[in-house]
Amino acid sequence: MKLMTYNIYAGAAATFDTIIEIVNREAPDFLTLNEANGFDLDKNRLLDEFAQRTVAIFSRKPFASPAAVRPLSRAAIVAVINTPIGEVAICGTHLSPHSEDIRLKELKLILDVISPYEHKILLGDLNSLSIKDSYPDSIIKDFTHEQLRKFTTNEKVRYDLINSLINNGFNDIAVLVGKQATVTVPTPVNTDTSHSKMRLDYIMVSDSLKEHIMDYEVVKNDLTTISSDHYPIVADLDI
Repeated sequence: MKLMTYNIYAGAAATFDTIIEIVNREAPDFLTLNEANGFDLDKNRLLDEFAQRTVAIFSRKPFASPAAVRPLSRAAIVAVINTPIGEVAICGTHLSPHSEDIRLKELKLILDVISPYEHKILLGDLNSLSIKDSYPDSIIKDFTHEQLRKFTTNEKVRYDLINSLINNGFNDIAVLVGKQATVTVPTPVNTDTSHSKMRLDYIMVSDSLKEHIMDYEVVKNDLTTISSDHYPIVADLDI
């Protein structure tokens, strides 16, 4: 199964066709889009068009009716897919950009929904930093006011969310394959002042799926450098 998550920036208003080409090049089995703003307007016109021109309903595998996790400041949707190893609960999410404390509350809501499943995947823009990425202590000196609010408390960088996921039996695929040094923001077209060179997008899997990990990549090419402020990430699992 090939997983892909992509923050397409404000509904990809100016890059819709390019985003479709990027997705078709990668041909994921399961796709999560963050900031799909406006896709539900006009009777889901953009959502339907995207599905028709890429993967069917964003998944090549049948899945149970997706359930939204609420209340979140952005969004989280859980789908359950049948695989050769059994049911896999997949949550695509975009967590709050405002503070680590808010994100931790949102994560608890998500974990309450997916914890009953043995096999779990969480992917998306988590808006959080990982201590495994070895950010220097000096990084905080260059933070904007927005970044200080987003990533720190009392002038200390917060790693609580990713640590909480690890403590709840999740594994960061990028770390497991040794590619955590590759950042997911910013791209050359980035205008978001809260994006320094960071990894904000993740694919996390439960302990039960560790042995099924095959590969992971931050997709950087001629199209992804001009299509959003985030790069898409993909991972392959042999399920």
